[in-house]
Amino acid sequence: MLQIIRNDVVDDTIPESALRAKVSIRGIFKEIALTNYQKALIVLATSCQMLSALCTIMVPLIVQRLIDSYERGIDYRQIIFLAAIFVMQLLFNALGLYLFALIGAIATKNYQQGTFNQVLQHRVGWFEEQESTNLANKIYNNIDLLRTLFTNSLPEMISGVLTIVGIAVVLLSLNWALTIVTLFGVLLMVGVFGLLGAPLANRIADFQDQKSLFATHTSKFFRLVKMIKANAAEKIVQKDDADDMKVLFESGRRLARINALINPLIGAVMMLIMLGIFGYGGYLLNNGSITNGVLIAFLLYVIQIMVPLGSFSEFFHGYVGAKTAMNVLMQLRDNSQNERQGGCALPRDSQSDLVFKDVNFAYDDAKTITLDDINMVFKPNTMTAIVGPSGAGKTTIVSLIEQFYAANSGVILSGTSDITQFSLFSWRQSIGYISQKADLLGSSLRDYLSFGRKENYSDNQIKDVLGKVGLLEAFNGHLDDKLLEDGNNISGGQLQRLAIAQAILKEAGIYIFDESTANLDADSEMKVKQIMEELAEKHIVIAIAHRLSTIKSADNIYFLEDGTITGSGTHSQLLANHKTQLLANHKTYARYVAEQML
Repeated sequence: MLQIIRNDVVDDTIPESALRAKVSIRGIFKEIALTNYQKALIVLATSCQMLSALCTIMVPLIVQRLIDSYERGIDYRQIIFLAAIFVMQLLFNALGLYLFALIGAIATKNYQQGTFNQVLQHRVGWFEEQESTNLANKIYNNIDLLRTLFTNSLPEMISGVLTIVGIAVVLLSLNWALTIVTLFGVLLMVGVFGLLGAPLANRIADFQDQKSLFATHTSKFFRLVKMIKANAAEKIVQKDDADDMKVLFESGRRLARINALINPLIGAVMMLIMLGIFGYGGYLLNNGSITNGVLIAFLLYVIQIMVPLGSFSEFFHGYVGAKTAMNVLMQLRDNSQNERQGGCALPRDSQSDLVFKDVNFAYDDAKTITLDDINMVFKPNTMTAIVGPSGAGKTTIVSLIEQFYAANSGVILSGTSDITQFSLFSWRQSIGYISQKADLLGSSLRDYLSFGRKENYSDNQIKDVLGKVGLLEAFNGHLDDKLLEDGNNISGGQLQRLAIAQAILKEAGIYIFDESTANLDADSEMKVKQIMEELAEKHIVIAIAHRLSTIKSADNIYFLEDGTITGSGTHSQLLANHKTQLLANHKTYARYVAEQML
């Protein structure tokens, strides 16, 4: 049965990530690290919004003059001026919004790229603790919240603040008492935002998490569709998907409840302001304290204030979402999870022994030691095999060679130098790694074979290596054909040999075959075996294998059981040791030989 891990209960408490989201607008700008060009665009966009707000403020004043001077006749110049102000307000507002959208697109693009680059520097162990699709969704969804802040919330807030401040100044000149009534309503609205801030941050953080989980599970279903159909498990998957959707729906409903409170409360405050203006303004008009034009202008200003006040709820939502998103992204970018940096370059022509000396290792969550006192030597121009049952620690040795993990004690040497002295880039460039399941990256065969290089290999180089792995006839003339996801348009044996071709093109000093023949037919296995033997003439070749036929001719074989080396030697030496009872542990190797009829 297909097991899907889900979060069936939505915690109503404020997540730790939301509690730590103390990022301000200034903090967001500082974290994004705007360039001088982007800062100049912000100044220009803000200036446009300021001019737009100024035009907005001028409209009621012009209307007041028209009304108060109506008895002297219609002033067509004022009407033309009013129309011009409308057009200018439209143009400045449109330009300001476009510039803010441009700033948001540039800033979030750079920050998203920076986040990806930073996350890619994290240690392998950190990635193994993550759901890959969930991680990608976290980056995309939270970057999208930042983009919304720049393209929608921020310009609305700037325009609104400028408009309200400008109108407040004009209102004070018209009537200070009515202005106080208006400002009281604004302060009341700010109080509403303050009360709802923490619950809203909680709901937004939870909804973003549930969206990422839902996308992760859906992606997994589609990726494993063959297994689902082969087990006739469509109904089970449909139920799991419905359960995921229910959790997402409940999270969305919680967020909707908060949003449903915000807008009516703001509407109620706005209505109180209007009632106050009408009531007190009517009283002032009756006793002659203000003219009709002043009252109409005041009402127009109040109506104009309603728009930015209403948009403050959108800004508030966007701002809280951006703070939560920035906190998540800052955690993802935490460089304490990074692999080590620095180190010297490894000479490309280095032909030194690779030596494990008293190496011990255990994974962080392991209750027992994975590798115990490992001593091994991998010599140039030889093939060394590592054999043993599943879980013995064979692939862990490969991970230590690749420096995906660091040994708890002991040292791994290249010649006489600790391999940690070399930069990870130069060290890994010296290794050609072929895994049991070849992973496919690249849109075409040419891209795949050139993966990891700044420039693609030439046609002659590619054809030469395809000939070595026996694939020239199959792929000649198809170097730029599209490769489907996971190599679904080529066979498993072809994909495995393409992975070997990619490693050969790398011209590495060390070649590691990590059970690379486990899923191959006899013909493909024989071809891979020949390639391994040819590479062993000039390189260090390390072969991890269950199928002993692949490594029978190895110059040296290490037998690994429960993280300990129980014997070493050639194939015939290990068998001889067993037959003469010199090493009782080699009974396991003899049993492997017997079971595989070697």
